[in-house]
Amino acid sequence: MTLRWRDPRLLQIGSLASLLIYGVGWRGLDVQTAFVPAILGAALLTQWIGMRLTRVPGFEPRSALISALSVCLLLRTNHIGWAIAGAVLSVGSKHFVRFEVK
Repeated sequence: MTLRWRDPRLLQIGSLASLLIYGVGWRGLDVQTAFVPAILGAALLTQWIGMRLTRVPGFEPRSALISALSVCLLLRTNHIGWAIAGAVLSVGSKHFVRFEVK
């Protein structure tokens, strides 16, 4: 993986992570902090599995991080299983729901 600092996804990851930290730390955002590592881990694992199953070389975590941070900010649930399912569905759908436009 080559790191390109002009990649706009890096700015998006930074913005979403900053919003999550600020929202939880200072604004009392109703995010269960114990769910955040589970969501991030599930999203990255799903990205890795999806890239292996679709035979994409290497590992590209940026898209999965954007999806995971968005799930952390937007999904409200009291059950960790639903949070993990949201992360798996958001990242997995990128690999397995594809349309060929001709």
